[in-house]
Amino acid sequence: MDKTMLKKEEVEIILRFIQAQKEPIRSLLILRLIDEEPFGTIANILNKTDVWCRVTFYRMKRKIIDLLAQE
Repeated sequence: MDKTMLKKEEVEIILRFIQAQKEPIRSLLILRLIDEEPFGTIANILNKTDVWCRVTFYRMKRKIIDLLAQE
């Protein structure tokens, strides 16, 4: 399979995963993955702690990796 197509399919899977999340996790993922905001900024925007943002992001990242591994 073409490597470009694989990347496009992976992006689509990730975007569907993000859209399926409830707030504030959806916003966390968008701010970190798409907007590339630092955790401190995200924490201020979401009115959460920096630790909450980091822990939640890495848990979601693990879920995304597992989801991609299934495909």
